Amino acid sequence: MWLYQTLDQLCPNSFTAKVFILAFVGTHVPLVAAIVFSLLTIESLEQATPMLLVLLFATLAGAIGTLAGLRALLMPIKVASKAAAAYEAGKGVPELPTEFKDEAGQLLLSVRRLTERAERRLRAAAEEASKDPLTGVLNRRGFNAMLDNLQPRERSGAVLSVDIDHFKEINDEYGHQVGDNVLKDVANAIVECVRSADPVGRFGGDEFVIFLSGATQTVAMNKARAIRSMIDTDVRVAETNVTVSIGLAIANTPENSSESRTDEVFSASDKALYQAKSNGRNQVHLFGGPEPIIDHG
Repeated sequence: MWLYQTLDQLCPNSFTAKVFILAFVGTHVPLVAAIVFSLLTIESLEQATPMLLVLLFATLAGAIGTLAGLRALLMPIKVASKAAAAYEAGKGVPELPTEFKDEAGQLLLSVRRLTERAERRLRAAAEEASKDPLTGVLNRRGFNAMLDNLQPRERSGAVLSVDIDHFKEINDEYGHQVGDNVLKDVANAIVECVRSADPVGRFGGDEFVIFLSGATQTVAMNKARAIRSMIDTDVRVAETNVTVSIGLAIANTPENSSESRTDEVFSASDKALYQAKSNGRNQVHLFGGPEPIIDHG
């Protein structure tokens, strides 16, 4: 590194200039020696002038050509440097060529592989941070992030708040391992009933939240009934059916997609869930009106 450090003091901002200095010295030391020798051995300076002029112009042309060639030849290093800087600035994984086999080509290939590997790790970390590790559905952070990414026209629809009935008693009687299995089975049933694009989140404990983008009241009610029915049929603990209560609230139009309105819809679904549990559990309660629609299963 000593040579690089020495040249860096002369031209700290250009790797091309560093290489050019070496090339210049390497080609011109013999040339200068030849000129000096000619001047010492030729009797008449007039005889040497044409030769010296030719050497001078040839040297100048060669230096310019060498500099231009070096700049072009070192372009892969510049491309690799700019690509790494662009990725660091958040501009995505760079598209770099992979067909070159020399040292510069290996540098390009290494930058591309490193950025691709870093991107995979970042995506995996982001996905892990957004999911509930037990059930595999979204956690609160991931659920809210997915809602934030929806277009305004996609924010009309329905919010379902799902709560497992008597879940504390299941944990107390059968243990937390059985309780964890119930949570996973309930989550799987919910995911099976909804579309892959519909966010499903576990907000802690035994509460799940679902957003059905674009769903009408009829569609959302049918979906909630299907979820309740599947869980009632398929999820069991010691031959006893596990049931859920579901609160349902509707956001009918894109105008309801503001943050404050979204909070209101989630609050309404929570209130509907509370009402469903107060009415005896294992049912769907629709919030919205003096006489809410209730599905008792």
